[in-house]
Amino acid sequence: HGKILEGSVWLPNALMLDHELYLPIPRDWTGNLRIVHKIFHRNAGYVKGTDAVAEVVATLARHGLPLELEVMSGLHPDECLARSREHQICIDTLTHGFLGMSGWESLAKNQAVIARLDPLVETAYRQLGDGETPPVVNVRGLDDLARALREFATDRAKLRDLALEGRGWMERHHSPQRIASMYLDLYRRTIDDWRKP
Repeated sequence: HGKILEGSVWLPNALMLDHELYLPIPRDWTGNLRIVHKIFHRNAGYVKGTDAVAEVVATLARHGLPLELEVMSGLHPDECLARSREHQICIDTLTHGFLGMSGWESLAKNQAVIARLDPLVETAYRQLGDGETPPVVNVRGLDDLARALREFATDRAKLRDLALEGRGWMERHHSPQRIASMYLDLYRRTIDDWRKP
């Protein structure tokens, strides 16, 4: 668990939301649930909890749940984005306590996202102005992950509704316009502080 230094300001990453590969597409919410888990280098699997994710999904599938996991590794980011467009669910990191690019990209594409969010991250988002936290299933451990996947497999309307919140949330919090506005505001406040006697 980290902390934000006193006097510092946390700003989200900007995402080029009009990029073709970040745009939502019509998605089939029936049949097998396709889950993507992306790791971009060989050490990231350990960091993101990949083996544990695979074990949970495999166990649930053996018990009859219609789940398919695709772990994408060693691919160019654009290839990952293209190959994962039709997946319904993204499982991002279960260890860091914050969302990585996989999570943000998936929210932009209206995919349901599962990750572990530290309370610090949730608080930081609430303090950005509107009190919203990311529309993410926040899991604290593997039992929570299994419970979330079971619920999604049996309640497709809940899965779809959560996923469809993602794009709007990203437009409100991670668009280049939004982030540029936040930087300008921070710059103006900093200048004002310097000018104070």
